[in-house]
Amino acid sequence: MIRSIIQAGAILFILTFCFGCRKNPPALKQEAPQVKNQPGWVTRCGPALADFKSEKFYGCGKALKLADKPLLMQSADECARTDLAKNIDSYVSSLFMDFLGNSSVREKTELDEIERQQFILSLTRQITETTLLGTQIFDRWSGPDGTVHSIAAVRFEDLAGIMSKVMRERAKEIRLEESQAVQLLDQLLEKRRAAGQ
Repeated sequence: MIRSIIQAGAILFILTFCFGCRKNPPALKQEAPQVKNQPGWVTRCGPALADFKSEKFYGCGKALKLADKPLLMQSADECARTDLAKNIDSYVSSLFMDFLGNSSVREKTELDEIERQQFILSLTRQITETTLLGTQIFDRWSGPDGTVHSIAAVRFEDLAGIMSKVMRERAKEIRLEESQAVQLLDQLLEKRRAAGQ
C-alpha cells in the first residue's frame, strides 16, 4: 500500500515536472527584442518574409568574427545569396512539379518519374544560377557585437522572365511546343502570384 502511494507520488511529480518545464514553440510573428536601429528584417528573415514573395524573393545571411570589414561584408552577402538560392530552388522546383503534373502537359510529355525528376533538377539549377547573377544586396546592418547581416533580393518579374526564357529554350526536351509551354507556365505563375505563393 505504501509502495503504491510512493509510486503514484513519483509519477505525479514526474508528470508535473515534465509539463511544467515544457515550453510552447514561439509563434511565427514573435521576434527577439530589437537592438537600437536594428532593421525589422534581421529578426524576421525566413518564413516571416514569405508574405512578400509575390513581389520579391529574399535571402538573409550573417557573418561574424572577421577582423577584415570588407571580407566580413562579403561573407554576409554570400550567405544571403546562398539563402536566396535555396528559396528560389524550392519555389522553382515546386512550380515545375505542378507544371509537369498539368494534365495537358502530362499527355504530351510522357516522361517517366526519373526523367521528370532529372528535368526539374536541371531546370531548377539553370534558373537559380541565372537569377543569382542579377541578385542585389538589398540592405546590410552591423550589430553591436560586430556581426554583419545582409539581405539579398530578386524581383518576382525578373525570376518569372528567366523562367519563361529557359522554358522557351528547353520545351522541346519534353516534347512541348515553345508557345504552349510558355503560355502554360505564365498561367501557373500568375495563379501562384495571385494566391501569394
